[in-house]
Amino acid sequence: AISACAKGEPWDVSLSEVAARLFHRMQRQDLTPTVITYNSLLSAFEKCKNADGAMDLLARMRETDVEPNVISYNAAISACEKGKQAERALDLVEKMQIYEIQPDVVTY
Repeated sequence: AISACAKGEPWDVSLSEVAARLFHRMQRQDLTPTVITYNSLLSAFEKCKNADGAMDLLARMRETDVEPNVISYNAAISACEKGKQAERALDLVEKMQIYEIQPDVVTY
């Protein structure tokens, strides 16, 4: 369902809010989010140009011992780009190198 919100149109904040509510409902039911779950929500934030939401979620992944992957970072970078926050996007590329996550063609 979270992925469906990321794929829905039009791209507005309400879709990322719905995806976030589904994510929290999942956690309340003691279901553990995986990297795929997080990436789906990151994609929803990216589509809605929600850089703050993407950055917060990326930090939460590390706090909950879910390792972000190249897909996670690419979605967050794209959210920053679409949210006109280029400096944050560049910082994420640097963090990928620190965490030894290999950038790919999408990253650049």
